[in-house]
Amino acid sequence: MTLIGTSEQERWERLWRGYIPRWEVSDIIEFEINLIIRKYFPNEASLFLESGCGVAERSLLFIKENTFFIGVDFSREALRISSTLAKKLQKARNSAFVLADVRCLPFKPNCFDLSWNSGVIEHFAHKEGQQVINEMTRVTKRGGFIAIFVPNALSKYKVWKMLKVPWPYGLEEPYTPSKIEKSLAKAGLIILRRSGTHIFPFYSFLRGLGIKNMEKYFRVLKGLFKYTEWLNAFLGPAIFRLAQKPIHIMRNENFVSYARKQKIFL
Repeated sequence: MTLIGTSEQERWERLWRGYIPRWEVSDIIEFEINLIIRKYFPNEASLFLESGCGVAERSLLFIKENTFFIGVDFSREALRISSTLAKKLQKARNSAFVLADVRCLPFKPNCFDLSWNSGVIEHFAHKEGQQVINEMTRVTKRGGFIAIFVPNALSKYKVWKMLKVPWPYGLEEPYTPSKIEKSLAKAGLIILRRSGTHIFPFYSFLRGLGIKNMEKYFRVLKGLFKYTEWLNAFLGPAIFRLAQKPIHIMRNENFVSYARKQKIFL
């Protein structure tokens, strides 16, 4: 495995430099991701990992008194902001940040109750993205959970990406729902929940139409969420999968047979 290139690291250091954390959720994607986290992240997770945490805003908001969070990222600037944010939110006692490569996590197997990330694996070539998932699985306890958000190749996300020139985020290849589920299955995981962010317009698009006050719109989206969740899980701009690491580990050939019977492949 090659180390992340210097130019790629410099790109992300520049992107995080001068970043100002959002104290209010003013974007539909952020609103919906936080909604899904509150709905599906297991409350019993006492030790959880964000693998590729960036500035860790979402994880820090999720922390409770009886939980401890570890964030891993390869950007020193992102981790500096994370530490500052943890202190401001009075979560420093419940959190720690580690500079490391998410393809080779510096933890023993079976440590965490929950491992998750959002907008990370699409920045790697497919084989390396699989390594990220495999590492998250390795460090998660048997019976523990792995949660992943990725941009959806079947949504309007690709059109938005084409319009955003120049593209500032380097390599970024969205996943189809089938592709992310197969990647999770290859790691030996069982899909428990499917969800995604709304297929409705982005906040920036609505602002362009002159709509400024989004609070009422957010309330409407929250009310519609339970009716549109299945559609969002396959057509939303960002798709979410919650999976579980089996308590009893099967051999690969047995797991593939089991997975097909359980219909976890699309």
